[in-house]
Amino acid sequence: MSGSLGHIAALWRYPVKSMRGEALQSLAVDEKGAIGDRYFALKDSDGRLGSGKTTKRFRQIDGLLGFSAATENDVVVIRFPDGQVMRADDPSLGSILTAACGMAITVESEDQDRIMHRDSAPLHLLSEASISWLRGRLPDVAIDVRRFRPNIVVATEATGLVEQEWLGHEIAIGEALVVRAARPTVRCVMTTLPQAELGAAPAVLRTLTELNAASLGIYAEVLQPGIVRIGDELRFA
Repeated sequence: MSGSLGHIAALWRYPVKSMRGEALQSLAVDEKGAIGDRYFALKDSDGRLGSGKTTKRFRQIDGLLGFSAATENDVVVIRFPDGQVMRADDPSLGSILTAACGMAITVESEDQDRIMHRDSAPLHLLSEASISWLRGRLPDVAIDVRRFRPNIVVATEATGLVEQEWLGHEIAIGEALVVRAARPTVRCVMTTLPQAELGAAPAVLRTLTELNAASLGIYAEVLQPGIVRIGDELRFA
């Protein structure tokens, strides 16, 4: 196989798990995924990670998408819904979030936890074509890439759920990064929750469940690390 699959339209990183993230011009990726992605996470008293859902591993903490996290001068900072800003490594952050969220919370890095904070795979790819496909089925709902929390957004001339056709293939991105398209990204309630100016959208998960086995986008495993940038081309390796 040869030829361009498209190019990078946007790059995203989420320094604190389940909070809003940051749009970047370039992204360094190693075998674990985007460097700095989900590096920090909130934990409850049972050791479960703060999320928009509850499972054996995760604990639903309402309102996390009201917070945003970004990297400023190599330091991760968290912006509260009221505009307050704190460093993610501030030792007083846990007690302040405990008061804000109404439950006992600590904030830990992956180095402290010694476990990965990502849900399922190192890297998440989503095409603008898939976003357009969903918009066509939900014309009255604000379908925005931020609902789906990808790392790499791909612009392509193809239409429909194009990245699902890449599954099982190796993909070169930019000058060095090589990934394997591993499996569809199965969606959860996070896609329906309000954030920033986007309102609640229960129809998103319902529609994906009915039409595409609750999936949108793909997860990828990293075969060769590299740095990618806006505009970089994707092609089969």
